[in-house]
Amino acid sequence: MSYFDDLIDASLIQRELSVRGKTVPTWWKPLTAGQRVELLRGQVVKSDGETASVVEVDLAQSAERSQRMVVMTLCTEDGQAVYRALKDLQSDPSWLIDELVELARKVHDEGNG
Repeated sequence: MSYFDDLIDASLIQRELSVRGKTVPTWWKPLTAGQRVELLRGQVVKSDGETASVVEVDLAQSAERSQRMVVMTLCTEDGQAVYRALKDLQSDPSWLIDELVELARKVHDEGNG
């Protein structure tokens, strides 16, 4: 329980996934603050305090980070995880996972406003 329970809507977020001519419903758990921190681990921003910041991006880590967001939050209608582990998600075709990642970003960006 949180002091802010009245402000927090913990209900699942339902969105349609349309891919390859088919549409299926998907459900997402809201991303928690702890999960967001976990997803940020390993990202490095360097700044000398005067000029523009430099961001180092490891493309494989970036893709894995996005995939972990799907594992953390994609669920069935009754709230059970669709993927138990990252390796389970990574066994599905990349075209499907790319679409899930894009949808996950939209879902979780909506909740940050």
